[in-house]
Amino acid sequence: MLKLQKLSCQLQEKLFYTVNTRWYSVVYGKLALAASLGLRTKIILSEIDEPDAFEIVSQVLNHKFDLQEIKSVLLEPLPLLVDKKDFNWEYPNLLNHEELVRKIDCFLNASNSSLSNIHQVMSAKAILYLCAGIIGSTSTDLKPIEIRIITGLTTGAGMGSSASFSVCVAAALVQYVKSQRSVNSFSKHSFKPSHWNIDLDFFNAKELDLICHWSFCAEKIIHGTPSDVINPLVIQFFQNIY
Repeated sequence: MLKLQKLSCQLQEKLFYTVNTRWYSVVYGKLALAASLGLRTKIILSEIDEPDAFEIVSQVLNHKFDLQEIKSVLLEPLPLLVDKKDFNWEYPNLLNHEELVRKIDCFLNASNSSLSNIHQVMSAKAILYLCAGIIGSTSTDLKPIEIRIITGLTTGAGMGSSASFSVCVAAALVQYVKSQRSVNSFSKHSFKPSHWNIDLDFFNAKELDLICHWSFCAEKIIHGTPSDVINPLVIQFFQNIY
């Protein structure tokens, strides 16, 4: 289940949000019961005072990317399957998924990142994909940030760690966009307008659906063909609770 805690909306002009999930184990191809493990994944997204830094900190990955390179290479322009006037962040399926993944691969190769194993590479690619897709399709001015991942789930153990991770990152970035909106529409100039009322204390049904679809895109990077059941289940649990 997904829960948002707004720790501080404005603290010395720095944003600081945390999003966390509790997860359950998954069994493929067998009749099974889903049981809560009582383990959580938490993402803390905060603005930092280090110029041009985009930092990821976790148990498997500790890396700092150049923010200006991310903006120039990944956020501009976004590869789309339709004309940009027909696209906004509400339609991640209209993003050219394969082309954006290719751009991220080229970016990682060119940046000489010291990612030494598959878990580090997949984590970085998923975060960069969500950042490019969500931030790159909105009018948000991405500032130097740190994304800190804290989890009790074991990677690659069939415990839903990738789904929990993807949902948390997508939710944190959606919340970041909400907090930064300065104009009537969320959309980047010349993109299809995107309007709705926002509440920084909760995710409404439209935002939960948005998080579900973006997190599924990130899961495709990690798994190739992920289950299309897990992400909606996370969102459904959240709706049932709240």
